[in-house]
Amino acid sequence: MTAKAGETDAAMLQAVSATDSDLTVTLTTDKLTSGNGTYVTLIGRRVGSNLEYHSRVRIQSSGSVALMLGALRSSATVTTLKPEVTPSGLSFAAGNAVTVRFQVTGTAPTTVQNLTCTTP
Repeated sequence: MTAKAGETDAAMLQAVSATDSDLTVTLTTDKLTSGNGTYVTLIGRRVGSNLEYHSRVRIQSSGSVALMLGALRSSATVTTLKPEVTPSGLSFAAGNAVTVRFQVTGTAPTTVQNLTCTTP
């Protein structure tokens, strides 16, 4: 996928149903943005329109990469499962790639785990 500045794009596998998800995504950008940075959300599980488990990656204007885990519990209420953290030593440069892995397993309870992020 390619998104232009200020644009929001989404891609979903509509006909897939799974208890366990293991997502690995590689992100790249041709330049760092100003302000709050570039946000990418990975949805590990969506159950209807009012329940999902997600991770958010924010590539900040400084090149730092911040990560958080959350759950959407209703159409407008996001519960933070793990607040945004900026791992030391993890940085991003325009033209490089950042790879994110996010796992969601089980139901009742659902476990959100292994949010990892690496750069070359």
